[in-house]
Amino acid sequence: MRRLAEEREVVAAGAPVLVLGAQDRGFIVRTGLADREIVQVRLGDAVRVKLDALPDTKLDGKVTEIASAADRASGMFGIEVAIDDRAELPLKSGLVAKLTIVPSSASSGSRVYVPIGAIVEGAGRSARLFVLDKDRARSRDIEVAFIEGGIVALANGVDAGEQVITDGALYLEDGERVAIFKATSKAHEAAASARSARL
Repeated sequence: MRRLAEEREVVAAGAPVLVLGAQDRGFIVRTGLADREIVQVRLGDAVRVKLDALPDTKLDGKVTEIASAADRASGMFGIEVAIDDRAELPLKSGLVAKLTIVPSSASSGSRVYVPIGAIVEGAGRSARLFVLDKDRARSRDIEVAFIEGGIVALANGVDAGEQVITDGALYLEDGERVAIFKATSKAHEAAASARSARL
């Protein structure tokens, strides 16, 4: 696939010289996801693949590998997507692809949704936010199911109808007294109600 050194060139011990590949094992797409995206993805999730070189062709694939740690240089979490075998297509190594990942958790029944601005910290699928308890902010541990745009779907931790704090949440401490102001055209709401929906 690629030659990394020329004849009579001196290379360091252990340095790669040739990159080999086998087409009979199929093609994969490698990409990196941000931390808020990687928590949505699981092995086996369906993926729709569109290649810039073949704009009229849509391929199906599935997630076959998910990195357990972020890349030190980019801060992104690597994944691999195996493309369904399409031997008749002129696929080559190095083509640019656009991926649409469909999380399996997106179709798992009823979910509670909160604005992404309510999340104050997270690690993997575990996160934390503040719910409104009368005039106090209460810290709550939650489990994230998936994230879509500015909305976070929760696996557990908040019930539908509870109010979560968005504006100023990063500066709160558990049990701190808060005041709610009505939203105007120039200001955001300080709290939003969690809502439940069935996909």
